[in-house]
Amino acid sequence: MKSKCIIIAVFLHLFSGCGTPPPDLAPSVTCFGDSQTYGKNLERGEDYPAQLGNLTGLPVINAGISKNTTRDMLARLDADVLANPSKYVVIMGGTNDIYYGNVLFRSFHLPYQ
Repeated sequence: MKSKCIIIAVFLHLFSGCGTPPPDLAPSVTCFGDSQTYGKNLERGEDYPAQLGNLTGLPVINAGISKNTTRDMLARLDADVLANPSKYVVIMGGTNDIYYGNVLFRSFHLPYQ
């Protein structure tokens, strides 16, 4: 878990100068995703958004919802990401699509020949 947070922190640092955000965007992070982002089966503060906040010192919004598929995430993108005035957004999703056997995921599966 710690190595993933360090990788994300390095990513944020490297790309922080890739453009000037509009002045109304706060220097914060919105983590948008599914159970992995939410921190299912973890104690409060052990989820990766909380760890990211600890590592960077930035305020982090945990916009993860357990059991969400990418279709669910797309439906709430406006309300949970675009409505938050964050400078950075981390998106992590797709695990529940695989778990539930999402048709879109299966369409990319090619049989081994």
